[in-house]
Order: sequence, then C-alpha cells, then structure tokens
Amino acid sequence: MRLNKILIALLIAGMLTCSFSAVFAEDGTLSDGTTVPIPEGYSILDTGSGIFTLATEDQQTVITVIPDATADADQAKETQVAGGAEFVSQETIQINGVDVIEQKFTKESLNLSGYLFTYNDKNYVVTFTSTGDNDATDAANPVNIIITSLTGGAAEE
Repeated sequence: MRLNKILIALLIAGMLTCSFSAVFAEDGTLSDGTTVPIPEGYSILDTGSGIFTLATEDQQTVITVIPDATADADQAKETQVAGGAEFVSQETIQINGVDVIEQKFTKESLNLSGYLFTYNDKNYVVTFTSTGDNDATDAANPVNIIITSLTGGAAEE
C-alpha cells in the first residue's frame, strides 16, 4: 500500500515536471552565444539575416532579438518613421527590475513595438510585430519572458 502511494506520487511529480518543461522545451542562441527560451507557440524562423527571429506558426506575430544594438531611443524611432511607420507612443516600463524603453508604432495593419534596454553593459533591442496589441509588462507575455531571460531572471509560465 505504501509502495503504491510512493509510485503515484512519483508519477504525478514526473507528469508535472514534463508539463512545466514542455513550455520552454527549446532554447535559441543569439549571435553572441546567449541562450534564450523559445516561448510556447513560437519557433525559430531562419530569415537568413543573422537576426534571431521567432514567429508563431501562422507568422502573424514575429519577435526579433538583437544583441549589441543601439540603445539610442531617438535613433530607433527615426529609423522606424523613415521606414514608413507611424509613431504612437514611448514610455519606460520595468521588466525584471530593468528599465526598458517601449516604443509603439503602426504600419499598415500591423502594430510594431520596440523594447530597448541595457543589461550588464550590453544593449539589446527586442521587437514585436503583430496585428494585435502587446502588453510586455505581463509576465506571461513572450517579450517579457525573453527580456526576463536576458536580464538574469528565470522565465516563468
């Protein structure tokens, strides 16, 4: 009887471990060697550009992660506007205790968000392109998961 209880407890623990690890079963590697968890529902998209790119299966949402990018928010804004995007807003948000400059744009039917931050003297830009809106302050948001990972935090479901 006691052995059955132990086996059931081990089985449940094993199932829980598998279900939690399946959410981030894959990691990607940036050009600088940094590993990043691939959020659930995304896969690595080989664009041939050398930029780390993730996309949903239908490619309606695309995330890029660029290490060693400019941390100059004005320059990033100018680049997007010069490319035909309309500037919507800019604010500083906190993700994993790090100040992140969030810039939002629209272009055609797409919403574009750029997240610029520096961590351990290294600049990063994470972009999010989708037909929907993006709330990067939500801990379950894929951008939040990636930035939390890059800033030394544990990615959580």
